[in-house]
Amino acid sequence: MLKKTLVAAVVVGMGSLSLMANAGEAYNGYLFGAVGQADHKISSSTRNDLDASINSVPGVVVNSSSLDTKDTAWKIGAGIRAHENVAFEFQYVDLGEARYKADTNLGRLTAPIETRGLGANAVFILPLDSVELFAKVGYHQMRSKVRASIGGVSSSESEKKWRTGMGLGAAVSLSQDFAVTGEYERYRNIAGDYNVDMWSLGLRYKF
Repeated sequence: MLKKTLVAAVVVGMGSLSLMANAGEAYNGYLFGAVGQADHKISSSTRNDLDASINSVPGVVVNSSSLDTKDTAWKIGAGIRAHENVAFEFQYVDLGEARYKADTNLGRLTAPIETRGLGANAVFILPLDSVELFAKVGYHQMRSKVRASIGGVSSSESEKKWRTGMGLGAAVSLSQDFAVTGEYERYRNIAGDYNVDMWSLGLRYKF
């Protein structure tokens, strides 16, 4: 449990996906970046399971442990506006780390679990003058990696798997070319164990 991770590449072909745009109105591409906070939804019962697993090793006793589930997260990517109400995005996302620590009779054990990935989203848009509301669904190949170390000895293990994601957000136009975005996203079943929620603010450049 929590020994695996995910990172990889996903490219979904869009050449055949063309939808009719409004007459006389053109939709082009855009670049985006965003930074915020990720919350790895690891339960206290999972921490207890980790404590029990360590205690099961002969000669090792956990005196206390902690779990930090929040970290800085960010993403960058590009999108294509295929229709007034539909866009397709490709992105790289870094969800930061969840950090498990345990004080044992042999010293402190640390085990950060980091998650990153590449993926694609279909975005459904509701334009409202200078504000656009949107919802998205995506598919990402995520890599989660855990690095455990104690007493100068360390080991690591990773896992790559395809995972689904979804999100809600809004974009506010600053000019013809730039918009500010605010978003909530959920990436599901990370490392086979838990979901990760990401809140972010970003900037979009249209071209």
